[in-house]
Amino acid sequence: MDKIQQVEKKSGVPLEEALDTAGSGLYTWYVVITSGIIGLAAVLNVQGMAFAMPIAGCEFQLSYTMRGMMSSMGFTGMLVSAQIFGFLADNFGRKRVMMCCQITTMVITVLWSLAPNTTALGIILFLNGFVLTGTFTSTYVYVGEFCPSKIRSKALLIMTAMMAMSNVYLPAMAWIILPLDIYIPIYGELVFTSWRLYILLKLIPLSIATLLLSKLPETPKFLYVVGKHEETLEIIRCMYAVNQKKSKNDFPISSLCLNSDDEIRSKIGADGNQFIKYFKKMMRDIADLFTKQYIFFTLLSCFLLFSLVGSCNTLIMWFPDQTSRIMKYYESNDIFNVTLCDLMEGSKASENSGCNINYDFLSAGILLGIAQVVTCLIVGQWALKINRKILISVSSFLAAGVCFLSLFLTSHYLIILCLATMTVLLFTMFPVITSIVLELFPTQLRSNAASLTMTFARLGSTMGGQLLGILFENHCRTGYFGMISVITAAGFLCMLIPTGQKKNQKV
Repeated sequence: MDKIQQVEKKSGVPLEEALDTAGSGLYTWYVVITSGIIGLAAVLNVQGMAFAMPIAGCEFQLSYTMRGMMSSMGFTGMLVSAQIFGFLADNFGRKRVMMCCQITTMVITVLWSLAPNTTALGIILFLNGFVLTGTFTSTYVYVGEFCPSKIRSKALLIMTAMMAMSNVYLPAMAWIILPLDIYIPIYGELVFTSWRLYILLKLIPLSIATLLLSKLPETPKFLYVVGKHEETLEIIRCMYAVNQKKSKNDFPISSLCLNSDDEIRSKIGADGNQFIKYFKKMMRDIADLFTKQYIFFTLLSCFLLFSLVGSCNTLIMWFPDQTSRIMKYYESNDIFNVTLCDLMEGSKASENSGCNINYDFLSAGILLGIAQVVTCLIVGQWALKINRKILISVSSFLAAGVCFLSLFLTSHYLIILCLATMTVLLFTMFPVITSIVLELFPTQLRSNAASLTMTFARLGSTMGGQLLGILFENHCRTGYFGMISVITAAGFLCMLIPTGQKKNQKV
């Protein structure tokens, strides 16, 4: 009987088909949930300083310029390391890179909580962003290479939704931890306070994510490409057994092969200096994006992510600090008769710059996070059923209009509502923009297009955070009018995106 079964097993089956045969089940969803927790922990570390900044800024006596610089240092680190971790993940494995990044991030988090001065804090935040790029880059690839094609999009959506929960988790944890009266002298002028505990507690999701990942193997695709064919087959057999609740021996495939495109890529750079070959290939691929056929779509995509995602991250960076100042002024004055920019510059800012923090701003952060998650789910359900470029354009114009309105309001509730509304509008557009941008390019250019456009998104986040910090000192309205201009321009440029043209089919 065993001989008959052996004869019936297929040989030379493409890896994608083998994953489809293994199906989805407990094994696949363990991978997805683990990756979601890894992504969540990574986002917590990227955005963690935003809610700690009102207190840390007081402790270090940071100006607006320095606060903007500190808040954006993580994005600067991510900008620098964007291509490095792509090379490392392709040559040393997705899991190995993620494990190294997770452990390194734990060490950085401990150092972060003990940063003695502004210089040390800036360096630590930069290194934090630098290392987290490896986590973000590898996690999406890890999930994609474990999931069968029919649930891959769903798996990535679930993982992204788990990462979006950070927008609720961070302010909720800050609401519990930051008001605590903690004052523990450590060494010299270094004192362990509540914001340092808040940073240190991010080790919990990091530790859980690392433990769960340690139980998983490397991706089948990477193992096959590096020549570990039997190990690849054994992993897929295990997936089949757990997902289908059958014996590994029942798996109907005896040997694997790669799809033709993957086979060609696996043979490129088999000998010689791998980094140089990777760099040359990367430059060739980027050059392809700027050929006559694709240069318009490349520039358009880069500007959309630079302006919309950069503006969104800038607003998220400054939201806790701004709402903290608004609530503090409201608490200490009988009449709230100032605008947002009155609070952020000049004499009002000086009156409001003490370190007596009103923690009510954290409740606004929690509500903002809930709104972001709910809106993301709604957009995820309906985005494909309506014209996506119209959705992006309308959301951009609304965000720009709300931003303009917020500069002239003198109601603390309405100002906070406007800040939250434009953040939600821009935040929920990110997956829509990404999906429509990638459709502009053929399959073999999509990874490079995604990498390049995300680099511009991080550049926009870095520049936005730092420029607003500089302009808040004396030119607050100028900074916001600049943001309104780029968001509005993005809304108009979205109308130029071709729909109905299957650009990606042209190879």
